[in-house]
Amino acid sequence: NKCCLRFSRPLWPTTVDWLGQIPSGSGQPVLVGFQAGAAAVAMETMNNAHLIASAMESLRGLFGKNIPEPIGAQITRWHSDPFSGGACSFNALGSTPSDREELAKPLAKRLFFAGEASHPMFGTVHGAYLSGLRAAAELHANS
Repeated sequence: NKCCLRFSRPLWPTTVDWLGQIPSGSGQPVLVGFQAGAAAVAMETMNNAHLIASAMESLRGLFGKNIPEPIGAQITRWHSDPFSGGACSFNALGSTPSDREELAKPLAKRLFFAGEASHPMFGTVHGAYLSGLRAAAELHANS
């Protein structure tokens, strides 16, 4: 799961990218926090206000007590989503990029596949979106 917090200005040094900030070209100072496993499932039982307060407590430990509150937030609850069940693909030990290419191959030019698992940007919404564009173009080319 992710907890995305938008601020009126960056709270963090803009010379580092390990914090996972949205690239500066977006014009939006956003931090994204990731939760996985049992912690991700547990966070789904908390309301947004509690999650934001918890995130801000962590951020105040990093950037000081006087940082401003976020001006916006988006929180995912993928485990509760009936269509994803909390899952996204990952590269298991021994995986290669060709595995994803294989998942993307159409069957008999009649069945076309899309989804983040079939794209090099796996595990992301933009990978899912781009794979959908690819599958639509393949369908169009074969119709």
